[in-house]
Amino acid sequence: MRRFGPWFLLLLFLAVMQTYVGGSLEVFRIKPDFFLISVFLVAMGRGAKTGALWGAVLGLVQDVLSGGVIGLNFLTKPAVGYAVGMLRSKLDFGNPNTQTLTTLGVGLAEGLVLSVLLSAYQPEKALSWTMYRIILPQSVYNSLLVPLVLPAVRLFRRWVEALEASPSRLAE
Repeated sequence: MRRFGPWFLLLLFLAVMQTYVGGSLEVFRIKPDFFLISVFLVAMGRGAKTGALWGAVLGLVQDVLSGGVIGLNFLTKPAVGYAVGMLRSKLDFGNPNTQTLTTLGVGLAEGLVLSVLLSAYQPEKALSWTMYRIILPQSVYNSLLVPLVLPAVRLFRRWVEALEASPSRLAE
C-alpha cells in the first residue's frame, strides 16, 4: 500500500482538479486537461512504461467521468505517455519552452486522434471545425499551464520520496 498510496492520492487529486477546479478555470468554453498534463509530466519524469501505465489509468478514469464513449481516452493517453517517455532523453525538460512546445504538440496529436476516432460516432462535425474550435485552443491552454504546474509536481515527488524513505510507523 505504501508504494501505491501516493499514486492513488494523486489520482483522487487529479479527478477533483479535472471535474471541479477545471470548470472554474474555463476560458472561452475551453477547460484544461489535467489528466493529459499529468501523463505528460509522469512520462517525462519516469519514462515510457510508467507514462503508458499512468496514461491507461487516467484514460480509463477520464472515460468513466466524462460519460462519453468508453475507451477513447484509454487508447490515446497511454500512447501519449509512451511517446513522451521515449522522447524524454532527447528533450531538455528543464527548459520551459521545451515543456510548452512539447505539451502543445502532444495535445494537438491526441486531439487529432480523438477527433478521428469520434468521427465514427459524430460524423456531422467537420475535422477543421473541431481542430480550430476545440483542439487547438485546449492544446495551447494546456501547454501554458505546464510550466505553472511543474513546481507542484516537484513538491509531490519530494513528498513521495520522503514517504518511501521513512520507516514504517506501523512497525513501531
